[in-house]
Amino acid sequence: MLKLIQQLNKQNKVITTLNFFKSGYLLSGSNNSQIIMWQKNLINQKKYLQKLQNHSNRILCLILNSNEDILVSSSYDFSIKFWNLSFQSVKQWNMYININ
Repeated sequence: MLKLIQQLNKQNKVITTLNFFKSGYLLSGSNNSQIIMWQKNLINQKKYLQKLQNHSNRILCLILNSNEDILVSSSYDFSIKFWNLSFQSVKQWNMYININ
């Protein structure tokens, strides 16, 4: 039997996509155009590491490359954005390409 162990309510709109890193981090995208990167251990630390807010409409899709250092996001704002980890710090994502 499945048992609920935790609930996160930091995004105030519908969550449209979720992605897990192999290392345990979680990415969520929502209707409020935000992408949130969550802590590895959400059971003990219910906080996020970073919010990415460069889209102007709801997030449709999030994809990580196999090295987990590039994130691709798409949105109803008709754009695809590529994000990379600066200085290999999982707490600092920067947008480096925007395709409209």
